[in-house]
Amino acid sequence: MDKMSTTKIWAFNPDKNPALNRIVRLLFYNHFTAGENAVEVKSTLASLRKMGYTGFILAYAKEIAAAEHTDKSIGNEDDATAAQIEGWKQGNLLTLSMLGPDDFLGIK
Repeated sequence: MDKMSTTKIWAFNPDKNPALNRIVRLLFYNHFTAGENAVEVKSTLASLRKMGYTGFILAYAKEIAAAEHTDKSIGNEDDATAAQIEGWKQGNLLTLSMLGPDDFLGIK
């Protein structure tokens, strides 16, 4: 997987090769994610609930790049870092809105 994510060869890059992208999604990605957007996540959860499963853990697993200088105190981030943190916050709030009564929010 590491070689696929860094290759410069079109045929072996799932971001550039639609057929390989489909294979990777079917074999790996779809087993670890509920979807890429709210519609897909809600559909996946509804399908799993129909099968009798409950108590899902949803996590918005977007990482943000830490500022070069980590000596800044909270609230004094540069604009780029503050924007990334705000995006992470909004993603978690959206994920929180998808939870049912028996579900949990995993914070990363």
